[in-house]
This record gives sequence, C-alpha cells and structure tokens, in this order.
Amino acid sequence: MDEGLAVDVVYLDFMKAFDRVPHKRLMEKISSYRIEGKILRWIQNFLTGRKQRVLINGEASRWKEVTSRVLQGSVLGPMLFVIFINDLPEAAVNGSKVYLYADDTKIYRTIQSNADCDRLQWDLDELKEWTERWLLSFHPEKSKYMKIGRTTMEEKGYSLYGNISKSGNKKDIGVIIDDKLNFSSHLAEKINKANMPHLEYANPVWCPHLLKDLEAVENVQRRATKLLPSLNELSYKERLRKLNLPTLVYRRSRGDQIETYKIVTGVYDRNCTEGLFEFREGSSIRGNSRKIFKPRARLDLRKYSFNNRVINNWNELPEWVVNADTVKSFEARLDKFWEGQEQIYNYRAQINTARGQHQHHTRNQAATLESQAT
Repeated sequence: MDEGLAVDVVYLDFMKAFDRVPHKRLMEKISSYRIEGKILRWIQNFLTGRKQRVLINGEASRWKEVTSRVLQGSVLGPMLFVIFINDLPEAAVNGSKVYLYADDTKIYRTIQSNADCDRLQWDLDELKEWTERWLLSFHPEKSKYMKIGRTTMEEKGYSLYGNISKSGNKKDIGVIIDDKLNFSSHLAEKINKANMPHLEYANPVWCPHLLKDLEAVENVQRRATKLLPSLNELSYKERLRKLNLPTLVYRRSRGDQIETYKIVTGVYDRNCTEGLFEFREGSSIRGNSRKIFKPRARLDLRKYSFNNRVINNWNELPEWVVNADTVKSFEARLDKFWEGQEQIYNYRAQINTARGQHQHHTRNQAATLESQAT
C-alpha cells in the first residue's frame, strides 16, 4: 500500500472441518511425516472403532460406524487436523500466499495488473481441487474477498462455488481487518465492549495513531476512573497519578518495546519474525548496538505500522536496557529508563527519547534491576 499497490485477499473457511476428515486418508498423511510404529497404531486406535447413533424422543437409530472426524474438544484432534491440511499451501503453484490457522484459511497476493488477479483465481481453483481430492470443502457462504488499498484497475471478482462476495472488513484471528487498514471497525467493537482485556488484545497490530481514535480508546479508562467517588472531581491526569495507573497510550508504547525485544533477541521463532526488521551493522555511541534501520514511509499507514513506529524508541534505548537477559529483566530496566515519562499520565504526550532526560545506570545497577524483576 505504501508503494501505491493493492492486495487482494480471499478468506476461506472449511465446512464442518473437524467432522469431515476421512480416517484412511488422514493415516496416509500421518505416515508421510514418518510417524510410525506404536505411536501410529495408537493414533489409529484413537480414531477408529467409534460408532454413533441418533436418539429422538426416546427412539434410537441403528449404530453406525464413524469413518471420518477428528474429535473436537480433544487434545489430539486439532493436531491431527493441522497435519491433514498442512500441505494445502503447496497447492497454490502460481505464487499466491496461503496462511492457515486451524480451519481458517486466507490466500492473497499483490495486485499490479489483471494478470495478478488471474493468478490468484488460478490458485483458488487449485485450492478447491485440493479439497476435492482430500474430501473436504470450503463453506461458500463464509468465503469472502477483500481488496486492501486503492487501484485504478477495473475490479475483477473471484469465484469458488460461484461468485465470492466482497467484504469491507473481516475478523481475522480476533482482529477485524478492514480494506483501508485503519482498524476503525475493530476499535469500535472493542470500545463498545468497554473491557480492558478486549481493549489490549493484539494492540501492536491495530494501535491507533489518529487523535480521534486514540481518545475514543482512552475514554474507556477515563470513564472507569471517574466512577470512583473520591476522585471524580479530579482531572484525568490527577486521577491516574492517585491510582498509580498509566494511560492506555503508555501501556501500548511499553508493550511495543517488549514485543520488539522478543523479536530482536529471538524469544519468538525467527522463522516467524524474519523480515520484520532490518538491523544496522556495528554499534553506535548514541543508543545501542542493536539498532534497527528505519526505512522511509510514503503513507502514514506504513509510518505508524508496528515495525516502523517502534524503531525510534528502540534505537534510543541504552545498551544496558536492550541487553537484558530475560523479558522480565528487560521490562524492569525499561520501566527504570522511562521513569518520569510524561506519557505515563498524559495520553497526548510522546515518549521523550532524549538521553539527557534519563538517569544513567551502571552495570551493577542494571544487575540490581534484574534481580528485582526475578
């Protein structure tokens, strides 16, 4: 989008996914992963030999052998389903990207010409052929496509079992993604729920930068603190100080840096985080030796995305903070270094990255902080 391009994404949902996995074909898939011997026989025993019947008003049908299905609610069931569909992305031979999460599937590609739309459609056809080969199917009514970004091209739709309907937004693993990536729909839903865990779920993705959105989210906490009779005459900033409660903006700023630490230090699987950041070579007198290169951004959309907005604050952290040995130690050192930040109680303030505003700490002091964190 920052380059002026569009992305077409098709969201797919398996129909009765867990109930339709055929046992014999599932065992073929499991064997192909070199799972054999007693473990393979144990899985087969877990799946086979089950029967079911229907009971209505005290009258029962005959018992029928269950030849497909992985048990929902079991520990093994979801793993077996993932094994069964794990090679689905390989069916997209025309270069479209396929992501899987349990029984949710999305396929997308950057659109620069009508040929790209055709390639995405071909890959959709390949996915459909895969489901027919393995006796599954996508739910036609739950399949949606979305065009993210703007284009001057004449829009082409997509088909699976007939035309796929277009949507302006779609819930994707708990976050409502919209075609402009401004997350207004997601924010509106969370504000309506007015529940703190909901307000903070996945906020590195949807973190607002527009003042109207920022204030709308902050107002949830503002109203909650005003419910306290002894504090309702104080300003929001004064109420937060009395309660020793940071602004939601500061909590997101702090959370961003913790997520960055986890990515930079390999707490998260590097296969999942590869390409998020481009690291600078060598060290610098100012900041730290783990600095991240900040690319230029044409659009605010890119400028305020997670792997761009966190860079300035991260690069200004001193060596003794970013080289913490554990996440808990990093949190304690970050809290010490950012001690006194105006943003803690003033949601309109920015994080002050000027080194002169913060105390300098020796290695011994850093070790003390780590001990306290533990």
